[in-house]
Amino acid sequence: MMRKSGADPNIYDCNGRPAKYYLKHNGEIDLSAMRLDTKAALKQVLHNRVAPSYLESSIQQWLRDGQLAKLEQLVLSGCGDLLQNRNATNAETASFLEKLPEYMNKRTPMHYAAAARDGGHYLKILGKAGADPMAVDNEGRTPDYYRRNAVIDLKMIKDRDEEYEGMSEELLDEGPMLESPGSVESGSEG
Repeated sequence: MMRKSGADPNIYDCNGRPAKYYLKHNGEIDLSAMRLDTKAALKQVLHNRVAPSYLESSIQQWLRDGQLAKLEQLVLSGCGDLLQNRNATNAETASFLEKLPEYMNKRTPMHYAAAARDGGHYLKILGKAGADPMAVDNEGRTPDYYRRNAVIDLKMIKDRDEEYEGMSEELLDEGPMLESPGSVESGSEG
């Protein structure tokens, strides 16, 4: 049935295995787990630090379709390494991937919560939700380091994000940048 729909039995999954491998080792796939939604899948990846095959296919789809919000969520969840060494034909996605090393400093939401000067409010919430208070970023620093030292400028990050959103809205408001050639049907032929 899947071959008739265009599936390629020769493609390998993220574990380097073809589909026929799982015919012999069917206990290695938990089909019920494949029904997880994206947030649950990301939570599982955070816990296990592996990209299950169903998440891998989602990542490929997000890269193709330019779903930057999903890709950003992956990076902010501490799983940006799953996007390393990838290419994309979508222009926005390609730009995102070029900037990935900047984004991917291995800081988790816990690191940013620690930088917030809110008396530890967000740290407590994330801690109760299961975030790792001992997570280490690329510089070998834990969230506690950022709690004690004002290194991350959250206001600047927020301002930069708002500035980017404003620029995007302006570009959309301006309309198309290229004029389409006139046609007989539109009555605007040159």
